[in-house]
Amino acid sequence: MGVLSLILALDLIETRWDFASKLYRNSVREGDSWPFMCVCVGFTLSAIQALRNGSLYSEVNRCQSVLGAVKSVFGGLFVDFLERCHRETEVHHAIHLNAVKAECMKDVKKFVARFEQFCANDRGDIGGSRSGENFTDAEDIVLEEGDVHVGGCAGRHSKYVS
Repeated sequence: MGVLSLILALDLIETRWDFASKLYRNSVREGDSWPFMCVCVGFTLSAIQALRNGSLYSEVNRCQSVLGAVKSVFGGLFVDFLERCHRETEVHHAIHLNAVKAECMKDVKKFVARFEQFCANDRGDIGGSRSGENFTDAEDIVLEEGDVHVGGCAGRHSKYVS
């Protein structure tokens, strides 16, 4: 599970740079931090459980890719989690995590649709900002020579996951 989580996280970083950097910045914010990679492992587990119990089969068939369907669930879980964290700031992140995972077990297609909608809108303003912070700017992340900061969602291809 850990290796697949790492691959999905790398894919998210490569294909949705702005969103991944926002997730990471939110995960290390003082006073309200959460373990980014542990959440990745948990969300990967939720996506795999949906695949195992058969609730993800129609999405696999629609996109003709098991990994593509898992990636959509993974991304959708993060979209929902971050929106909850911004909407209900007084609630501890663990409560949000449990709620997101429980909802995924009930209706995994909701999370696929949320991620597709997020990608189609290509928005960077999930839940707005807290305390005047702007989480859409990636200026605090330094790109090395040869790195590419790519905008948009559709048509991106990852060198880690295809």
